Amino acid sequence: MLEGKGNMVLQEDLLKAIKQGTREVYHDKLSPDQAVNEVRSDVVDEVWCSYPSVEPIVITEVFNRLCKTIFRDLLFETSKRCDGRDFADLRQIQCHVDLYKPLHGSSLFQRGQTQVFCTVALNSQESAGYS
Repeated sequence: MLEGKGNMVLQEDLLKAIKQGTREVYHDKLSPDQAVNEVRSDVVDEVWCSYPSVEPIVITEVFNRLCKTIFRDLLFETSKRCDGRDFADLRQIQCHVDLYKPLHGSSLFQRGQTQVFCTVALNSQESAGYS
């Protein structure tokens, strides 16, 4: 973590510091959010202490806009996602079938942190009209 004191920090310098920090660290899908939340909290506290007339929600909104710009710019500058994958690279997919035997079909698909659980229960044509 970078620490420092000063009366004024140029936005350009702040953007460079954040970009440099994100290039040096490997992230999974969740860790960028956790890291940004910690930095956001610190920034809001520090800025609010220096400028108590500014509402914390305003500071948070400005920080969020800057972060969105920074991460979008990094994507295009490096052609990589925050976890190091190229745009065309996909996470490994895991597939498990027949997880719930009473059904005619069940499966679990997982790619990264995303999971999909699918089930199928078939019935006769005569039962289709009843619900």
